[in-house]
Amino acid sequence: MNSSNYRFTLDMHSAQSQVSIPVMLGDTGRTLRINLSDGSNPYTIADGCLAKLTIKRPTGTRLVEFCTIEGGTTIVYPFSQNENTCAVEGIHDCDVTLYGTDEKVITSPRFSMVVSERVERSDDIVVTDEDRTAMDAILAEWASLRADILALIEQAGG
Repeated sequence: MNSSNYRFTLDMHSAQSQVSIPVMLGDTGRTLRINLSDGSNPYTIADGCLAKLTIKRPTGTRLVEFCTIEGGTTIVYPFSQNENTCAVEGIHDCDVTLYGTDEKVITSPRFSMVVSERVERSDDIVVTDEDRTAMDAILAEWASLRADILALIEQAGG
């Protein structure tokens, strides 16, 4: 089977989710290839470090898997390592934890996976039928509120 790689870099010091990747439900052909940066500088992972991927599913369950480290720069996790990696639809909160040779946590940057049965992609935004319905409702509510505010401003003589 041919594997498709998701290559991205995570800043070691960011506390927020930094990347969102679209994934098909049940996908086992992808591989995450994650590099770390220290600010804008590439981070070199010392020999003997360990990396662990934690995926918190929308159901609240967690999948925890160890990753390999290639060339002192890239943390690698093939979805084929666990066929349940993408077994649940929804937004999965993920972090990759890097442990030093002393077993202490060096960093644990975050990203997300958007797992859905059907993914439509426009630029870097993942849109599913469920997302589109929710977005339409939000836009309709915003348009109504905007109209109410404009009416109030007009009544006030503004």
